[in-house]
Order: sequence, then C-alpha cells, then structure tokens
Amino acid sequence: MAGSSEPEEEVSITNESDHAGLLRQQQNAPGDTRGAIEQLTPAPAEPALAEPPKTYSWYQPEAYRYLFNVDDMELFHRLKKSLFPWSLIPWPPSFLDMIRANPDLYGPFWITTTVVFLMAAAGNFAEYMSFVFHGDTSGWEPDFSYVTFSAFAIYGYNIIVPLLLWGLSKFLSINLSLLDCLCIYGYALFVFIPVTIVAVAPFEWLRWVMVCLAGAISIAFLVGNFIRELRANLQYGLFIALGIALLHVGLTLTFKLYFFHLVHPIHKVTTPPATTTPPPTTTTVAPTTAHPMF
Repeated sequence: MAGSSEPEEEVSITNESDHAGLLRQQQNAPGDTRGAIEQLTPAPAEPALAEPPKTYSWYQPEAYRYLFNVDDMELFHRLKKSLFPWSLIPWPPSFLDMIRANPDLYGPFWITTTVVFLMAAAGNFAEYMSFVFHGDTSGWEPDFSYVTFSAFAIYGYNIIVPLLLWGLSKFLSINLSLLDCLCIYGYALFVFIPVTIVAVAPFEWLRWVMVCLAGAISIAFLVGNFIRELRANLQYGLFIALGIALLHVGLTLTFKLYFFHLVHPIHKVTTPPATTTPPPTTTTVAPTTAHPMF
C-alpha cells in the first residue's frame, strides 16, 4: 500500500543517518584517534615548479663563487695532504682527484698571500737574529724591499708557471686544466709556512736543512700529482716533470739565499754621511810702500 510504504522509507533513512553518526563518534572517541588524525592531516601540497639555474657573466663575482665553495674540514684535509706527499701512494686516489671533484682557489690564494708576507717578515727577523748572534745590533735596519721582492717573486711564480704548464698540456693534449694547475701550485707552498718560523734561527746549517726539506716535500707534492697525467705523453711528459722540479728548486734556493742568508754585522755597516770641508780661505796682504824719512 502506498500509505504504509512512505513511513518505512523514512525509518530506513533515519537508521542510516544514525549509523553514520555512530561511526563518526566511534572514530572520534578518546580511545581511537584515527579520525582526529585524519582530520588534522593537511592535504599534500602540489609540487612547486623548479626554477631554472641563474647564469652569470664573466665579469660578475657570482660567476666565481663555486671556486671558493670549500668548508673548513675539507680545507684541513687538503692542507694535510700537501704536507705528506707520500700519502699520494698508492694512486688513486690522489690530491688531484680530490680537487677535481670540488676545485677551489680559496686555499691557494690565502696560502700564497701568507707566504708573501711571512717571507718578508721572516727575512727581516732572520737578519736581526744574525746581528743578535754576533752581539751587535747597532747596524741593523729593517729592509722593506723584502716585501716587494717577495710579492713579485711568489705571486709571479704561482701565476706564470701554472699558465705555462697549462699551455703545454693543451698543446700536447694532456688532461690538465688551468684550475688544476693553479690549485696544486697554491697548496704546494703551504709547507713553507711552518718552515719560515724555524728558519729564522741564526744557524746556517739549520736554515739550509729546513728550507731544503720544505723544497723537497713541495717538489714531491707537485711531481706526484702531475706525473699521473704526464705519463699519457711519455715523449714529453718526463721532460715537463723535470722542468717542474728544476723550477721549484730555483724557487727554494731563492728563499734561502735571499730571505735566510746569514748576515755578519761587518758586512752590513751603514756608511756615514759624507762631510763637506769648507775650502781653504786665502788672505791677501796689500803691499806696503816705504816712505823716505827726509
């Protein structure tokens, strides 16, 4: 019957709504936090569109930011490897492999700058210690030409020689980039920093031993890194390695003979200023004429 069917539909709808409400109450009950968690969980955000990488021109400083992207711990490991060249054996890995993964000019720049000013200061102090050793400091004066010579010699060496090596490697198809050469030559000078502190002692034999030891470690570091790539061209690679060693021997001798030479006070005496003597004065006497008495 039509009249009796309508109440049954209303009852069934009411029962379904009560059942849904009962389920929501059970989900939000204190013992079951699943419903609350589902309500508090935000909807997943839509993935943002990746921005294209910025490009910089060669004259902008941001273009060279990656060359100074090195942390303190990585810098410490690179400095340690430059002091112990025998850690390059067995090959690989080597220092060259390390810097190719993340090259930097931060360490080479500050190492070279530190050596420039430290050599100038140590040269003056070593000269002063030589005067103290001989018991006479009256004739010592600071020599500021050490700073000029140190800047031209060390900066020039660490720029010109890597450029020449890179040019030869490009000509001979050797796998060496300009950044590789600049980075390795910069770290190769680090060993001279602690040596300059010891070499100021007024003992000639100690100065020779310390400077030559630092030069040997630095040469081993240079040749040990470059020889792997130079072996690809045996016809010229060995001559290039020999040239690298000889040039560094010349730099080492320059450090010893110019900055750490033993000066005797007698050999450096300031000449007194020249005194001008006045010309002799000549007096002329007028002739006298004799008068007759009578």
